[in-house]
Amino acid sequence: MRGAVMSFNSYSSLHIFAQIAGSLSFKEAAGALHLTQSALSHRIRKLEQELGFPLFVRQTRKIALTAEGERLYRQVSRHFAAVSHEIDDIRHQALSGTLEVGSTPTFAQHWLVPRLRAFYRQHPELGVYLRSKGSRVDFALHPADIWIDYGDGHYPGLESQKLFDEVLMPVCSPTYADEMGLRDDPARLAACLLLHDIESIQPSDPQSEWRGWLTSHGLDAGLCRHHYSFTHYDAAIIGACSGLGVAMGRYQLARELVARGQLIFPFDHSHHQGLGYYLVTRKDFAEHPKVRAFMDWLLCEAFCLYEDRERFKPYEKHHSTALDAGRLAAQLGVKNLLLYHTEDKTLATRKERYTAEAALQFNGKVYVPEDLEEILLRSNE
Repeated sequence: MRGAVMSFNSYSSLHIFAQIAGSLSFKEAAGALHLTQSALSHRIRKLEQELGFPLFVRQTRKIALTAEGERLYRQVSRHFAAVSHEIDDIRHQALSGTLEVGSTPTFAQHWLVPRLRAFYRQHPELGVYLRSKGSRVDFALHPADIWIDYGDGHYPGLESQKLFDEVLMPVCSPTYADEMGLRDDPARLAACLLLHDIESIQPSDPQSEWRGWLTSHGLDAGLCRHHYSFTHYDAAIIGACSGLGVAMGRYQLARELVARGQLIFPFDHSHHQGLGYYLVTRKDFAEHPKVRAFMDWLLCEAFCLYEDRERFKPYEKHHSTALDAGRLAAQLGVKNLLLYHTEDKTLATRKERYTAEAALQFNGKVYVPEDLEEILLRSNE
């Protein structure tokens, strides 16, 4: 009945229902709740009578949720998770306990995990449980606090914030590039084996990333005839590192392998297909101190040129521009300025452009290093 007030026992029974529905086992739920199976069966029968519809289909050796039961479980599990989070925040004063973060395995391995040490230093009392899975998390079924998604920014009913855009750039081993004569000659791709990652695109069109890159630079999309496809980005990248062929790399994830010399970008051309990395959470979780602290930390990882400020919106992410950095360095009277974690799509001229913009405000030495590049300063500098 709509608008009916449920008793405390009914809410207790909903908790029992959620426990059983989560495991689809009266035996497991009884063990977790320290109750007998007969007691659970009695409580569920009374709950079904009160609700006016069945929750489970009872079979000889197993149970299954009815359509009504599935619908109720999605809502009940979400609300119990919210209550649990609120109690945890009150009990531990927000920045302790555990933060559950979801991400694709690729992003977690190549970008997030190498940076988590900095987050730990800021919040040593807050634990992180990282859930890596290829498909997007369902917040109604899984108690994740935040999900880092590679997508187009369309998340109806959820709170989202762009972390950064991603661009596509072909990558291969230095040896393969030399063997195939690839450097700065994309026409040579016709003789190469192209490696496709279909983890984040439509499996029915595994060549879409390569086709988009080729056509965006005026090249014939039918130029390349030899293809291998992989369900995970890592497999394509490992293939490229081993000299199997040329993979379509994502710049933010591939650049450290390039800095180590395992891969190279044989061409300067990049392609933005309208996708990026987004921080996604439920609206009722967005202002939780733990979630806010993690999002704020992630959003402090890049800055851009002043002329690109409307494009990348650095100030919304607590970033700055190269011009701002030069002005601040001049005000502080420092001798050397290092600009790192930049966000742009003109990689071939990045060092020159960032140096020139910072020099408009700063007269000292400006460094714009590549990933893992060492900067050596004399003691008097």
